[in-house]
Amino acid sequence: MSTETAAAPVEILPIDHGALTKCPVWETHSRGKNWAATITVDPVMPGGLGRQFWDHAQGADHYYLVPPGLRVGDAVEFAGDYFTGGGSRQKDRHFRTVTAVTADALTMACYDTAREAIDAGAAARRALDAPKKITSDLLDSAVEDALVALNEAVTEPGYTWYTERHFDEGQVVELRFQLLDDDAARARGLLD
Repeated sequence: MSTETAAAPVEILPIDHGALTKCPVWETHSRGKNWAATITVDPVMPGGLGRQFWDHAQGADHYYLVPPGLRVGDAVEFAGDYFTGGGSRQKDRHFRTVTAVTADALTMACYDTAREAIDAGAAARRALDAPKKITSDLLDSAVEDALVALNEAVTEPGYTWYTERHFDEGQVVELRFQLLDDDAARARGLLD
């Protein structure tokens, strides 16, 4: 039995001058109601969702203005509801999590429910905010490359670039590059 889950389908929505030129759902009937909103869990609001509604865009083939500050991990609800002549509402909801935002496109992962989109967004944000650990091999390689480049640029005879590292619980927490003459390097035990 596999414990792997399939990745959520991805949708790319083009942006033109800050407005979406495509959206997952749009009700065209005169009794239709459309909206897009950034959503959060809020048990006191309708449907248990807090909604920050997006402004409708104007002009042909423009749907919504992408809100400033939209970021990776934000969950979004797109709605296109139809109201029958008798006043019954037929809901059509699409839930997404933002995976990338550029001036030209909004990339989103698709989910079946608001809660799935919100939870996926929270997990993405935690992953982005988690401190990144650099492996010692990667750090050693980068430092060595930097030292070679710095020492090739030294024009003063008898001077060499060195590094000094400070550790906390086995992790490098500070790295200093120092240009030292031979006597100073010997005094610090960096040169035999």
